[in-house]
Amino acid sequence: MKPYMKIRWNSTFLMLKSCRNHTVVITAFVNAKSDCGLTHSDWIITFEYMKFSKTKTNFAAACIDMESKFKKYFEDMPKIFAVAVVMDPRTKLEDVQMLLEGISDNLMITLPSCTKVKSQLTNLYASYESKFASSTTTTSTTTIPLTSTSNNDPS
Repeated sequence: MKPYMKIRWNSTFLMLKSCRNHTVVITAFVNAKSDCGLTHSDWIITFEYMKFSKTKTNFAAACIDMESKFKKYFEDMPKIFAVAVVMDPRTKLEDVQMLLEGISDNLMITLPSCTKVKSQLTNLYASYESKFASSTTTTSTTTIPLTSTSNNDPS
């Protein structure tokens, strides 16, 4: 991302600001000369972005700071966090793979592979199975009679 340049933004901002009163004419001209299809909603998005950028003049710098914080957080992410996401009933291992690959590609960092996460999940399951599978005992069930055999029966 290029560093914030006040001069460049000011000239772009002023140019877009001057277009505000001429959107109909500019739209007709652009649509007649090209196939891009400039619409009223394109202008709305442009002017909303201008309002946002005017209030957030250090937006680019904030994005760079956020990216460095994300890198710091995700570079040292323990594999158990990914295992916890897999154990959430709303997600699957394929979802975690897509998430890890997306974060890794966007932040240009190396994250644990899905194979390592699956291996850790398998080891965790085997550990629980060895600990708790042998300790289960079967209990006998007693049948409770549906009819009363007590002496207080009024019939």
